[in-house]
Amino acid sequence: EYFLKEVKDCVQNGYAHFCIGRLYYNQGKYGDALKAANNAIRYLQPDKEWLGSSFYLRARINEELGNEQDMLDDLATTISLKPDDYNAHETRADWYYRQHEYDKSDADFAKLIEIQPGNPYPHAALGRTLLDKGQIEDARKKFEYCIKLDPDYSHGYSFLAECKLRQGDVIGCIEDCMACLEHDADNGKAFHQLIYGIPEDDFSILESRRVY
Repeated sequence: EYFLKEVKDCVQNGYAHFCIGRLYYNQGKYGDALKAANNAIRYLQPDKEWLGSSFYLRARINEELGNEQDMLDDLATTISLKPDDYNAHETRADWYYRQHEYDKSDADFAKLIEIQPGNPYPHAALGRTLLDKGQIEDARKKFEYCIKLDPDYSHGYSFLAECKLRQGDVIGCIEDCMACLEHDADNGKAFHQLIYGIPEDDFSILESRRVY
């Protein structure tokens, strides 16, 4: 209500329009959010930092609306205004990955490593792509590096477990799944591999580890 009063009294307050857009986006009111984001972009032209954030907000709104090309255009504009914007690169990288455009996603994930070299996620994302391509050993090295960066990063263990399972190392897979669950008891990938990935002939190994 305060922000709406502000833009009524001062229609050119782009900061207020941006905040309104964020609130509507969080509430799932994407039409109202889009209108507010457009106003923020219109009035925040002199402020490149906030302008970039407004394009990113509109990109997320367009993603929810299914306007994929508009989303990509807004992400590109965000990155042109804020080259080291982690969120914009991550959003675009994840979208390209889902489309199986691996070269483009890898480029953004590599940029994320440049921005935050100590963050295990982009390293794991590159490993995930290698796993999809069947380059199991290279993927395994990526996930091992993730765990070195952050021993509490549960997804590193779950993906490493998948690599080991695909290489025939059942015991290693079980141990990594258990390590994953110690850090994240709700990790679905680890549970799925334990329940559905372990061959029936090796189930006694799983039972001996008292996973249940």
